[in-house]
Amino acid sequence: MAGAPQDDRDVIKNVIGQIRDIYVDIIKLRNEDRAKYKEMCMKLDALEKDRSARTKKRRRLNKSKVKKSSQSKNSTPLVIRKESQSKEDNKKDQGTPKTLQNDEDGKQEKDKDE
Repeated sequence: MAGAPQDDRDVIKNVIGQIRDIYVDIIKLRNEDRAKYKEMCMKLDALEKDRSARTKKRRRLNKSKVKKSSQSKNSTPLVIRKESQSKEDNKKDQGTPKTLQNDEDGKQEKDKDE
């Protein structure tokens, strides 16, 4: 095999040189893209932390509002206590409706007798 002409070798060297230049440019662009990606990830993390802090604060505020409203509701008495009843009144309250009716009828009969 005869050697390639000198002109072809020069063309091949030029093409290889261009490929190297393009490869160097590709590596530079790739490094720039990686740097941009890292920067964007850091910004995203900062935004997520800020959002997380805001939602935590909002949750804390809402929780305190609910707690305050429940405390204000609890501070006002909802049930008004009655005065203490006598033992006889308590017995009447514990009876069934029929026995209460009989007791009332019995009292009315006693009142008529007197």
